[in-house]
Amino acid sequence: MLKGGILPAAVDLKTLVDLRPDFGDDKETPVPKSFVISIQLRISTDSRIDQNRDLTCHLTEDVLDDFIAKLQRTKRKIDALKDFASSSSLAVR
Repeated sequence: MLKGGILPAAVDLKTLVDLRPDFGDDKETPVPKSFVISIQLRISTDSRIDQNRDLTCHLTEDVLDDFIAKLQRTKRKIDALKDFASSSSLAVR
């Protein structure tokens, strides 16, 4: 396992999902016309620099789906490397 490096390591991931009301342009009657799904993603790192410790951003459901697909592909790559290392009698830590 890497003990340290030039980049901070991600140590936690949190999400917040909620519905935001869209009241439209009617300023007299505060009745929601529709709702918008709001997704926030926070990645926490082990950075020693406070302003680099947490990254919080909004994302769309499409971007979330894309992230999930990319993370699943990353996991398949890791599994393929472990299989290769195992068949080659290499140690993986």
